[in-house]
Amino acid sequence: MKIQTSTTAENKKEDNILLDLVFTTIVAKGQASLEWEPIKGIKEYTIYRNGVDIGKVRGCSFSDRSISEDQEYTYTIKAKRPLPRSEQESYAVKSLVASIVGAVKKVPPKHRQRLRK
Repeated sequence: MKIQTSTTAENKKEDNILLDLVFTTIVAKGQASLEWEPIKGIKEYTIYRNGVDIGKVRGCSFSDRSISEDQEYTYTIKAKRPLPRSEQESYAVKSLVASIVGAVKKVPPKHRQRLRK
């Protein structure tokens, strides 16, 4: 049995909410139970066992009742979280700048000199 635990942070960082997320794992004979703190804006989580999608949950817990005691398992929890409006605008500006820089980089050097004149 392997169990990972963490303590609750007094001041959670809004820019990286996963850093301080409390996650609990309980392993018993033939089953593993996962539980985590809710993440604002997420309605559905997808659970993967050893890279294979094994289900979706709407809450913040999942129980896998089909594990073997002689195997090691790695669980991954994925979800899509909408960006707050301020982050969307920041991303759009960064994306526009990256597109412009990418377009300029594609122009051969001899043509760049003509563009500057």
